[in-house]
Amino acid sequence: MNVGLTPEEVVEVFIQLTFYVGVPAVETAMRTAKEIFEEQGIQFTPNQVYDSSQSVESLYQRGVATHQEHMGDTFEYQSDDPDAEETQLERLITEYHWGAIYNRPTLSAKDRALCALSAMTIMGRYDRQIRNRIEGALRVGMSPSEIMEVFIQVMLYGGYFTTRAAMRIARSVFTEQGI
Repeated sequence: MNVGLTPEEVVEVFIQLTFYVGVPAVETAMRTAKEIFEEQGIQFTPNQVYDSSQSVESLYQRGVATHQEHMGDTFEYQSDDPDAEETQLERLITEYHWGAIYNRPTLSAKDRALCALSAMTIMGRYDRQIRNRIEGALRVGMSPSEIMEVFIQVMLYGGYFTTRAAMRIARSVFTEQGI
């Protein structure tokens, strides 16, 4: 908040990170934010933006469209078996991560890409997912310099090796795309 984020933006960043870092970490962050808001006398009541009357199918369709917008057509880990656990998990992620969370107000597409790149770098994700996220960040308007700056900023939190690996993957994406 010292650099200008509003309480709404702080909370929204934590919500955005739920699928990347897990519910326990987000709950801890939310409790800490609440304590800080109270200490600083900030009156904050989060807006309820989730429409609980939305059908699961409409959330799924919205999630597919949002995923396409942010990431292109890169659905990984699909199974031919609609009853497989992996298929059910992917559907849940599409419905709630892409269909509900990614469509909340407050953060821009670039802000959401920044959150994802930060979390994945700190957690040491070197698989196809970080490559997809870098491609997605470019897709929503982040420049190569902005992407590299994300990695530099998170180095102290995730370490040199995770940062360097993410930067190398980004550089290969930039090269592949002729950037």
